[in-house]
Formats: sequence, structure tokens, C-alpha cells
Amino acid sequence: YTSAARTCSVTRVLLISYTDFQRLAESNPKDVSRIFKNLVKRTEKRLKEVAKQAMDAGQLGPAHAHTLMHIAEGESFEAVPSIQLAGIKRSLTPAQLIIMEHLGEARRFSKEDAKKHQNLRMTACLNAAVSGNTQRLQALLGRGRDVSATDYDNRSALMLACRNNQEEVVEMLLKAGADTSTVDSLGHTALFEAVREGNDGCISLMLKYNARLGVEPRISGPFIFQAIISKDLKCLRRLIRVGADLDCTNLNGRTPLFLAASEGLLEVVILLVKEGNVAVDTVDSWGHTPEGDACLAGHHKVAQYLQVQGNKKQ
Repeated sequence: YTSAARTCSVTRVLLISYTDFQRLAESNPKDVSRIFKNLVKRTEKRLKEVAKQAMDAGQLGPAHAHTLMHIAEGESFEAVPSIQLAGIKRSLTPAQLIIMEHLGEARRFSKEDAKKHQNLRMTACLNAAVSGNTQRLQALLGRGRDVSATDYDNRSALMLACRNNQEEVVEMLLKAGADTSTVDSLGHTALFEAVREGNDGCISLMLKYNARLGVEPRISGPFIFQAIISKDLKCLRRLIRVGADLDCTNLNGRTPLFLAASEGLLEVVILLVKEGNVAVDTVDSWGHTPEGDACLAGHHKVAQYLQVQGNKKQ
């Protein structure tokens, strides 16, 4: 196999600058990955020889020699106690120590390269989800990509598909077993993204697969209060549909109904009570009720409605 032979030869004889190596990595990423793997493998073999030579020469005792052999066989340097590692280093010659240090560097480069490729693969999945490219996404998943993998912000393909209203992608990911409970760095879930963006088709698909809103009150609360201020009845109905807690409270114990009542938003109040089934008799930190706040603000129709609803529940 030509590529493997070329990679093996490069590993043995090529000496290039870091800039040139970066160019090589961009143009031949698979070859560079093989270079790193071969380099690690070769350096591990050399370190095994060092461990054997050091023990035969009496440089290392059996315990230290066995530890060095375990490192050469794949154990990480971090897994070895620092005192023991320092003792091994003190016993090796400068030439032997260089081989040991080279293995650490080779493993680090190989790990970084693997992470880079993983990020590239993840980016490809996310881009396909955002653009609605189902064929590309299906191909990537067919190559073994994790359907629930996330990026640096813990965003999954399902989250981005819900956010960008890509219903076909959402359905494909859900059928493939995508995790609906993943929470990103902002505290959002895929279903919450669909609600925020008003993507009703995505919401229906998520609910079909028993997805839950799954966000903390500190995230959902401000969003609910903002929907009330904006008189966004569609958004409030979406929140009711996905099971959001419309009886959540702020630091003063005030629920969304307090805000709607004190602002005289009768239509919002009726929606919260009838469709959201919120409590009408909640008392805040100052001993106020939604009905009382409506009276104080001069919104008598709202106060009267809440009084009637309170009497019905009693």
C-alpha cells in the first residue's frame, strides 16, 4: 500500500520544519495520523529496550524497570506516581531519558491529532444538521459517527437542527437514537431550542419521542416572563404544550401570573389560568396575591376574573 509505505519512510528519514509539517497535515491528514501512530509505536519499542537494558545494567531495580516497561506498553505517564517517575528519570542516562521524553511528546501529538480529527468530524455533522443535508448526515452516521456527540459548547446535531427548524434532520436523528436530554453550556436542550425559535414541527417530533424540556428554572423562568411582557400567546401555548412550569417564581416568590395581573394583561391571565392551570392564590414574599396586585394597579377586570376563578377552586 503506497500511502502506508510513504508514511513509514517519512517517519524514519524525514526531517522538516514545523511550518512544513503543518502544511503536510492540512494536505494529507490521514498520512500525518499514521506518522504519529508509527512514531508512538516505534518509540514505545525503543523504551522497552531501554527498560531491559537499564535493569540488566543495574540502573533500575525490578520495580522501577517494570513500571518503565508498563509505560512502554501503553500506560500513561500521569498514572505513575510522581516520586516513582522522578526516581526512574534520575537512574537513566541522558540518551535513555531522551527516548522516554520523546515517547511523552509523541503520545501528546498523537492525542492532539486524534482530537483534531474528532472535532473535524463533529463539525461536519453539525454543519449537515444546520443546513438540512440529510444525505451527508446519513453518510456520516453510517461511518460510525456518534449521533449524540457534542462540540466545545456541548451542542449536539439535534440541538442545532431544532434551532434551525430542520424537521427531516430532527426526525432522522431521533430515529437514530439521539439523546434528547443533552444540555449545552447555556443550559439549553434541543426541545427548549425548538420552543425558543417557535419551530412547532420540531416540537411535535421531539414530543413524539418523549423529549422533556429539561431546563432549570433559572433558564426557563426569564423566558416565560419575557413572553408575558411581550404578550406572546403563541409562545406561552408552546411552553404549556411542552410542560414548562408556569408556576415558577422569581426571588420575591412572584409567579408569571403576578406579572400578567399587575400589567393588566387579561388575555394572558385567562390563558395562564385556563390552559396553563396555574395557581391563582399564590402569595409572594410581601404577602401579595395576583388578584391584589391587579386591584392595586387599577386593573379591575383582571382582579374580578381572578376572584371568580379563586372562588371556583375553593
